[in-house]
Amino acid sequence: MQTQAQHTLTLGQRNQLTVTGVEELVRFDDSVIEMNTVLGSLLVSGEGLNVNSLNLEEKTLLVTGKIQALEYLDAAQRPVSGFRRFFGLG
Repeated sequence: MQTQAQHTLTLGQRNQLTVTGVEELVRFDDSVIEMNTVLGSLLVSGEGLNVNSLNLEEKTLLVTGKIQALEYLDAAQRPVSGFRRFFGLG
């Protein structure tokens, strides 16, 4: 019997987010972090965002900064980057 990987979000004081079940960090800057998790794409938006720790072996991510929104995206909602569009990946 196969068990599904666990996915959790833990937000502390709106300035520290721990995510488990992270499979890939797609893009990040100081206002947006996009990742693929075991349950789909997750977009974190805010101000002064930093990826403090990323461990893909353990599937964990730690983000600090002023977190303003967490949003799950399905395939139709994901923005297509120029790179993905150029290579036909989006």
